[in-house]
Amino acid sequence: MSVFQKVMFFFLLPAIGVVLYPPSVIGSAYSAIGVVFLFFLVLAAILWRGRSKALTFMIFVNGMNVIVRIMMLLSTTVNSAGVINIPFLLYGIAGGAISFYMMMRLDKVDVRQTMTH
Repeated sequence: MSVFQKVMFFFLLPAIGVVLYPPSVIGSAYSAIGVVFLFFLVLAAILWRGRSKALTFMIFVNGMNVIVRIMMLLSTTVNSAGVINIPFLLYGIAGGAISFYMMMRLDKVDVRQTMTH
């Protein structure tokens, strides 16, 4: 894997998939987003060193994000008055799709071959 692919697959895409929410939701959560990016930065550094357990954990985190996104979309996209929250729906689908892609992509042979122990 190239350096660009490692940065994309080990840090950027997983972090973006988790924190991709509408700006109205993100506006009050800057500290939480910083913690999430720090978490993914540490996890990416461990993955870069070739730890296979970190890869398994990254796949698990992305899978949990997909499940949480589905549950949140089902419960909060339409309010009690029947109004659809379009930005939340679009950002939720995009974040879930990125996490689903990462979950499937990180389990491929070329990624697993970069893990040394």
